[in-house]
Amino acid sequence: MSGTLKIDPGKVLSGRAEIASAAEVRPVPGVAGADPAGAAPVRILLVEDSPDDAELVLFELRSTPFEIVSKRVDSENGFIDALLMWRPDVILCDYTLPGFDAPQALDILEKTQLDIPFIVVSGAVSEEVMATLQRGATDYLLKRNLTRLPRALENALAQARARDEKLAAEAAYRVADLQRRSILNTLNTRIALLDGSGAILATNREWVLGEWAQPLPEMGSNYLDFVRIAIPPWNVPGESIPERIQAVLNGGGRPFSFEYEDFTGGTRKWYLIHVLPLEDNERGAVVRQDDVTDRMLSHVALQTAIERQSELSRKHIAVQENERRALSLELHDEVGQSLSALKANLLRLADHVPEAQQTALADCLAASEAALSRVHKLSQSLHPHQLEQFGLMEALRWLVDRQTGATGMRIELRAESMPGDLPKFLQTSCFRLAQEALTNVQRHAQAQSASIAVKVSGRLLQLSIKDDGKGFDLATEYDRAASGGSLGLLGMQERAQLAGGQLRIRTHPGQGTTITAIFPLSDEQNPDEKVGAQQVTSAQ
Repeated sequence: MSGTLKIDPGKVLSGRAEIASAAEVRPVPGVAGADPAGAAPVRILLVEDSPDDAELVLFELRSTPFEIVSKRVDSENGFIDALLMWRPDVILCDYTLPGFDAPQALDILEKTQLDIPFIVVSGAVSEEVMATLQRGATDYLLKRNLTRLPRALENALAQARARDEKLAAEAAYRVADLQRRSILNTLNTRIALLDGSGAILATNREWVLGEWAQPLPEMGSNYLDFVRIAIPPWNVPGESIPERIQAVLNGGGRPFSFEYEDFTGGTRKWYLIHVLPLEDNERGAVVRQDDVTDRMLSHVALQTAIERQSELSRKHIAVQENERRALSLELHDEVGQSLSALKANLLRLADHVPEAQQTALADCLAASEAALSRVHKLSQSLHPHQLEQFGLMEALRWLVDRQTGATGMRIELRAESMPGDLPKFLQTSCFRLAQEALTNVQRHAQAQSASIAVKVSGRLLQLSIKDDGKGFDLATEYDRAASGGSLGLLGMQERAQLAGGQLRIRTHPGQGTTITAIFPLSDEQNPDEKVGAQQVTSAQ
């Protein structure tokens, strides 16, 4: 349900009276010494009409590693008042109370727009209880088995903190992106950002709409090609202009400026171009092009905005990966163990179930095994443990084996001259790119075979995914993505860029597809630390 919660003042006053008479705020001490010094107590709202059941809940909460303050209510009025006036951190709600139940409480919580974990405590499992999870409940527990309550409470609080951190990171990212665009667009001069190859990654409004005699290359085209064609080919001593720009793009050249004369459209113009490298050893450059009468504006602010955007983007991806890791562990540790216990209990029943019910027991065993297998696959898909424990190559081997088993397609994995230790963020980026690429091959390519190649050459790491499928028209796919269609290719490009690299796609209808991601290695990555070339081939 949606809408704005309307509060009856009479109900609020009545709710306050009920709270005052039915339950008081009660502290529940946690494990001694476990709670961080100065940490605020966790406020728990118990929606429970049975004082005895509430006591059992509070007793189980004594093993939590933090101090708890609880409040009990047993009516809709008291629940509304507690939400608005007391602002609990967690809600533990009995499914059914006289004249009030958990679904109604969830509806009220949704209308308040408060993000508070909501755990249902029920006397029995039913479809109605399970439905509360789809309506927004965080978890559910059985009254006859409250041993999991402390863990469920800690998980709910951890998920709430993760959501808060994600929202903060996303808000900061949006602010930084807006600042970068605002800074670029307020500059009364032409500005473009180039990647390591010279391709134009971003431009400001003046670059696109400014009244200039000479048309400039569009975003996505190569600025070096423009320089070679549009600028008179005179040489700076010892080097040509394109070579000096390329040196800056590669991170080895110093900032420089040069002037050139232009007669486009019969109008004589002199332009001054400044070429400045990106900082922090990233490949790429900022190009500023304006009339010689203009002055460079806000360069320091521009660089700061670029650095902040890159850092916040990396944090945004880190938050996503942490969420995947937490959910993967939750599936493996909680759901997986519960399914394993269920399967073991079913096996123990095999010798005691009448022959007439053996078929039903076998079906239950098959269902539990299928669910356990599915949970394991989901856990691995969210965050493969091989990537965390053994690194990129083991994770790619697992990915190849899984895709081969699922599709029957022959997939080859090759690695050449791999460094002994790659940064975690780079390994994660390479794995996610390979995972997305193989998923696209499985869904769309109709391919018979595919290959993944990882290669290090000098200070560059190259990841290539190739298939022999039906291919596609790249321009059409980008138009479809821009109009709200699939964002797979754009997402892969963004991930590669946030990791400091670039993504190239080579495809044509009927000729397969090759996706190549190139990443620079930092100074800490010693190219001489190599492991032997590896080749793994998997087939159905």
